[in-house]
Amino acid sequence: MTKKPTCEELEQRIKELEEEVALRTRTEQAPRESEERYRTIFELAADSIVLIDGETGELVEFNRRAHEDLGFTHEEFEKLKIPDFEVVEDAEKVAKHIKKIIKEGSDSFETKHRTKSGQIRDLQVSSRAISIRGKNFVQSIWRNITEHKRAEEALHQSEREMRMRNRIAQIFLTIPDEEMYGEVLQVVLEALESRYGIFGCIDEHGTLVIPSMTRDIWEQCQVPDKTILYPPETWGGIWGRSLIEKRSLYANEGLRVPEGHVPIMRVLVVPIKYGGEIIGLLEVANKASDYDDKDREFLETIAGHIAPILNARLQRDRQESKRKLAEEALRKARDELELRVRERTAELTRTNELLQQEITERKLAEEALRESRRRYKELWDGAPAAYHTLDTRGIITQVNQTEMNMLRYSKEEMLGKPIFDFILREQRKEAEERFRLKLAGEQIPKHDNRIYVKKDGSKMYVSIDDVLEYDSTGNVIGVRTTMVDITERKRSEEALQKSEAVLRRLSAQLLEVQEGERKRLSRELHDSIGQSLAAVKFGVENALNNIRQRTTENSVESLEALIPVVQLASDEVRKIHTDLRPGLLDDLGIIATISWFCREFERLYPGLRIEKEIYIEEKAIPDSLKTVIFRILQEALHNVAKHAKAGLVRVALTKADDHIDLFLQDNGQGFDIDQALSSESSVRGFGLTSMKERAELSGGFFAIESVPGAGTTIRASW
Repeated sequence: MTKKPTCEELEQRIKELEEEVALRTRTEQAPRESEERYRTIFELAADSIVLIDGETGELVEFNRRAHEDLGFTHEEFEKLKIPDFEVVEDAEKVAKHIKKIIKEGSDSFETKHRTKSGQIRDLQVSSRAISIRGKNFVQSIWRNITEHKRAEEALHQSEREMRMRNRIAQIFLTIPDEEMYGEVLQVVLEALESRYGIFGCIDEHGTLVIPSMTRDIWEQCQVPDKTILYPPETWGGIWGRSLIEKRSLYANEGLRVPEGHVPIMRVLVVPIKYGGEIIGLLEVANKASDYDDKDREFLETIAGHIAPILNARLQRDRQESKRKLAEEALRKARDELELRVRERTAELTRTNELLQQEITERKLAEEALRESRRRYKELWDGAPAAYHTLDTRGIITQVNQTEMNMLRYSKEEMLGKPIFDFILREQRKEAEERFRLKLAGEQIPKHDNRIYVKKDGSKMYVSIDDVLEYDSTGNVIGVRTTMVDITERKRSEEALQKSEAVLRRLSAQLLEVQEGERKRLSRELHDSIGQSLAAVKFGVENALNNIRQRTTENSVESLEALIPVVQLASDEVRKIHTDLRPGLLDDLGIIATISWFCREFERLYPGLRIEKEIYIEEKAIPDSLKTVIFRILQEALHNVAKHAKAGLVRVALTKADDHIDLFLQDNGQGFDIDQALSSESSVRGFGLTSMKERAELSGGFFAIESVPGAGTTIRASW
C-alpha cells in the first residue's frame, strides 16, 4: 500500500512546482524581451540598417531610416535590390562583393547611392556576414557622409585657390614684365596638371599677343611662319571661338590642328574678362584625364583673380607707350621749333600752339601714371600676405593694410617705428642680428618661428621672408619683408608636443608602477615565503641532527612542526599567483572569475556590497578580451575601495547588438575627473589612464562619468 504524503511533503512539492513554473516563465520571456529590445534599436537607429540575402542579393529586412533616406516608400524598397540604387558597382560586382563579405566575415568601405529623385549620396558602409538558420546573410549599416565629403572638397578647393592667388599675386608684384607671363603660365599648368598652355593678352589694337607659350609647343611645333601675334581676323579654332563668344570652352577629343602642330588631345580655354571686355586668354591642354566643369570653374577663378592685375599692367603699359610717344613728339617739335625760328619766324604763333597741345598731352600722361601708382597701391594693400619695408635702421617705411589688420595697429602707429618693437621681447635680439646679417649680404633662410605681439597683447606666429632693396646705383637701401600668419599651424604643433609629453609621463608612471609591483613581490617573498623557507631549513637541520643522535622521536616532532609552515608558504605562493593572474580565468573563464573576485572583494572589504548582473555566455567573449575585462574590473574596484567611500557597487557584463558592455557604478563620493588626470603623480590618474588604454588598445571604447558627491560610473564597450 502506497504511503500517503504528509502535509509538509505536499507543501514542499507545491513550492517546488511553483519555482519550476516561475523559472519556465522567465525563460520564455527573456527571448521575447531581447527581440523587442533589438527591434526597437533596429527601427530607431540613426543610420540605415539592411539585411541582404547572401544568395539573391535581395533586401530581406531594413529599418525605416534605410528607405526614407533614399526617398522610396516601404513597399517600393521591398522590391529593390542593391544594384538598383548602387552607383559605384554594377550587379555583377555587387554579387562578387557580397560573396567576399560572406567569405571574409566583414568589410568597411565607401560607396555612392542614388536616391529616388536622382541625387547621389556618399555613404560609409560597414558590413558583416551572419548566418540565420544555416543561411548566409549580410548585415550592412549605411552612414550618410555626403555633407562631410562636400565640406572636404570645398575646403580643398578653397586652399587650392588661396595658394594660387598668393603665388600669382607674388609673381605680379615681384617679377619683371618679360618674365611675368611665363611664371603665371607655369603656375596655371601645375594647378591644372596640364602639359601645354598659353597666356596671352589683348593689346590696344585688339590683337591677341602671346608673350608666354609652353616651351615644348614652340620648339616642337613645325608650323611655318610661327608668330605670337594674332589679329582678330585670324582667330580660329576653339580658342578663337572662346574669344569671340566671350565664354569658356573645353573639349576632350582629338582636335584638328594645322599640319606640323603639336597634337592636342584635350583642351580648356578661358577668356580673361575685365569690365565686360576680353583682355586676355588662358589655355591649357593635354591633361592626363578629361577636363570637366570643376577644371573650368577653377581656371575661371584664376582668370578672375588675374583680370584686375593684368588690366592694371596693360593700362600702365599703354600709358607708358603714350608717354614715350608724347616725349618723342615733343623732341621732334622742339627740333622743328628751332628750325622754324631760324627759318620762319612768321610761324612762331602756330608753333607755340602746337607746343601747348603737346604739354597738355604730357599732363594727361602724368595723370595716367599717377592712376597706375594708385592701382599699384590697391594691389599692395589688398594682397593676401602681409608686407612691410624697412630702412637700414630697421624703421618701418611702408606697411600694407593686410599686416595692419593682422597686428590691429593703424598706419600712424606703425610707420616710423622700429619693427623690433612689434616682435616678442625674447626674440628681439635674434631678430636684430638676423636683420644685420641680411644687410651684410648673408644668405638668410626663411624664418618660420617669429612671434609678433598684436595690439591687444595676443601672440601671432608668422613665417617671414626678407628681400634686400637697392637704389639705382646698386646700394642697399633697406629690406622688404613678406609675412604669412602660421599661428594655427604652431598651435597644432604645440598640441602634438603636449600629447607626446603625456605619453612620456604615462611611460614613466608605467615603469614606476612596474617597479612598485616588483618591490611588493620582493617584500612578500622575503617576508612570507623567505621566512617560511628559513623555518623549514632550520626544522630539517634539527631533524637531521636528531637522527644523527638517534633521537627518532624528536625528529618526527620536528618534521611534523614543519607541515603548517610549508602549508603557510604554499598559501602565500597561491595568493601571490592569484594576485598576478587568477587561475580561474584560464580554467573556468571570465564569468566564474568575476563571481569569485567579487566574493573575495566583499570578504576583504566587508562594508562594500557588490550587485552583479551578467547577461552573456562565456563562449560569446573572445579570449583576447577576458584578461582586459578582468583587469579593468580589478582596477575599478580597487579604486572604489581606496577612494570612493562607497557602500554599493553595481557590476554588469552584457551583450547586445554584437557589442560586449562592461558597466560599473558606485554610490560613493565621486571626484573631479580633470583634476585626477592632470596630476602627474596621481595614482588614481594613472589607474584611469591604464583602464582607458587597455580598452582602446583592445579595440574598445572607454568612458567615465563622475561628479563630486554623486558617485562614479565606468563604461567599457567592445
